Amino acid sequence: MGSAMLRLENVDMSYGPGREALRDIDLALQPGGFVFLMGPSASGKTSLLRLLGLALMPSAGRYSLFHRDVAELAPIELCGLRRRIGMVFQDLRLLDHLSAFDNIALPLRINGGQDAQIGGVVAEMMGWLGLAELREAAPSDLSMAQRQLVGVARAVIARPGLLLCDEPTSHVDDKLARRVMHLFGQLSKLGSMIVLATHDHDLVERHRYPILRMSRGRLTRPAELAAAIAAPLAAAV
Repeated sequence: MGSAMLRLENVDMSYGPGREALRDIDLALQPGGFVFLMGPSASGKTSLLRLLGLALMPSAGRYSLFHRDVAELAPIELCGLRRRIGMVFQDLRLLDHLSAFDNIALPLRINGGQDAQIGGVVAEMMGWLGLAELREAAPSDLSMAQRQLVGVARAVIARPGLLLCDEPTSHVDDKLARRVMHLFGQLSKLGSMIVLATHDHDLVERHRYPILRMSRGRLTRPAELAAAIAAPLAAAV
């Protein structure tokens, strides 16, 4: 097994004096690693996702991503790493002034993709998710389920090295949830590392990925899962 491409070592993170959100976090993921992140509200799940996505920095400990110590990177280098991260936000965060198509295409355009190539890739993704007829729709004209699917498509369209998901199936029905999970599974097989936070126990039971649990800012897991978390897991999706 090679060295982990994502590693947290004894990481603490605080929002300010007396506002510790994460404490003594250890985590390692190889390319293709896929884990569920579970825990009660206010346990630290969203804070951990924000830290992994480089929206926050550790106040103690070490975070290494794609074999780079994030504490040693200049701002422009951090921007480069962020372009390799896809995020499905719980509050969706679609850009209201862009169409569904342009929201999905945004990561490809930021990465310098050509319009001719982008059009085909985005159209294929929208068709697969049942969004083909909504190409020019504004986010305000979409249902919550459709908005969530646009958010999922935007997060995965550039095949990120790290995909972070916060309740990515909370607004879709069971059939669409299975399709979204299949999409994530395929991305994992291509080498992406995936961390998916959810409260959906049925979703977790259907997919044999390791489960990380948050409690009061700490990350816990059964010892027997440690090896599976660090290595890619072939799961039925």
